[in-house]
Amino acid sequence: MHVVTKLIKSAKHVYYPNMINEYQSDQKVLFSSFAKVLHVVPEKQYPDCLSSDLLATSFADFFVTKILNIQRDLSVNPMHVVFSDVSCNSSLLNFEEISRNELSRLITQQTSKSCGLDPIPGTVMKQCFRTLLPTICAIFNLTLRTVVVPSQLKEAMIHPLLKKQTLPREEFSSFRPISKFRFLSKGIKKVVAS
Repeated sequence: MHVVTKLIKSAKHVYYPNMINEYQSDQKVLFSSFAKVLHVVPEKQYPDCLSSDLLATSFADFFVTKILNIQRDLSVNPMHVVFSDVSCNSSLLNFEEISRNELSRLITQQTSKSCGLDPIPGTVMKQCFRTLLPTICAIFNLTLRTVVVPSQLKEAMIHPLLKKQTLPREEFSSFRPISKFRFLSKGIKKVVAS
């Protein structure tokens, strides 16, 4: 047991100085790395509210109102952009279907992150992907052919994120919405982008 402890201590003496040297020019990454090493979990800071449901509803109302205000402002003051010197001789009439091999390559490169809407966690999805590949490929190709994304794959979980730690956490305007999409939604996005 003493030997193992000695080896771990020796490895730490090499690892930590190397990590500090590697990230010394980027303090955000450096502090984030140390927070992970020390298992520091930052406390979520949201406005005080009587219940989680009421807080979620308040955030949803705030973000929807913000979007509606932006849409209203754009319709009142439309931006007139004229591109007179630009011409385009090509057009996009349809999307090219994806092969199983190409889809497999794209999904393998994708991160394993998933959200609460996923019926299967991303890590499990990747492990089972060979089995699910024919079905997923058929869904993706149908989406590309019809140019219609299934409504379930358009859903996202919205998480409020404090814009800056110095902003007051009691004000909803201090937060921005972060959309977390399903694993397969991100896959379709990659396919269309490729």
